[in-house]
Amino acid sequence: MTREEKAKKKEYTELIKKLGKKFGMKHKQCVLFYTFKDYFIDIIYRFGVKSNTFMYRAGIKYMDYDDIQWDVLDMSDNKKQPLSLRAVGAFSAGGIQFIENTVVSLGNEPEVVVDNILAEIKQKTEAYNEDIDSKILDMIGEKDEDKMEAVTKLFIVYIHMEKYSEARELIEKCLENGYEGSYGNKGKMFVELALEYLDKNNL
Repeated sequence: MTREEKAKKKEYTELIKKLGKKFGMKHKQCVLFYTFKDYFIDIIYRFGVKSNTFMYRAGIKYMDYDDIQWDVLDMSDNKKQPLSLRAVGAFSAGGIQFIENTVVSLGNEPEVVVDNILAEIKQKTEAYNEDIDSKILDMIGEKDEDKMEAVTKLFIVYIHMEKYSEARELIEKCLENGYEGSYGNKGKMFVELALEYLDKNNL
C-alpha cells in the first residue's frame, strides 16, 4: 500500500468513526456496533482504497445469545465487559445477517454515501420484527448438526426459546456420536460444558 493509499484509508476510517458516532454506533477494529431494544447489531465494513468503494454487511442477534454462551462457557464476567466484546470477541455468539455483503461506489462524496448507508441500516433495525430464533433454525439442517458453529448456535437458540428438552437431546446426541469440536473452555468441549450447564440449572 502506497503512502497515499494509507493516508486515504486513515481518512476513511476517521470518517466512518465520525458518522457512526452520529448514529449512536461505537467502533472497534473494522466494525461498527450498537444496540436497539434487545438486539445487538454489528456492521462489518471495509474500504476499497484503490477502487474507491465501501463494502459492508450487517448482522443482528439477541443480546441474550452472548449471555447464554458465556454462562455455558463459564465466562459470565464477560457480560460486564464493553459492548465491543460482543462484536469482535473470540467467544461472542453468532447471529444472522440481515444485510448481505454489499459493495457501493463512494464517488466524489464518500461522506454522503456512507451517511446514507448508516441511516438506512438504522431504519431497517428500528423496523426489524423477525424472529431471529426461527430464522436460525430454518438455516441449520440436520446435516449441519455435527459442525461446531451449528451445534453452538442451535443450543443457544433452544435455550433462548426455553426448548430445554431439544437442547439436551442435541447435546446428548453429539456426545453419543463422538463429537470432537475443539470449541470450549478450560480443557472441555462446548458440548461437555453445555451438558454441565443443563444439569446445573436442572433443565
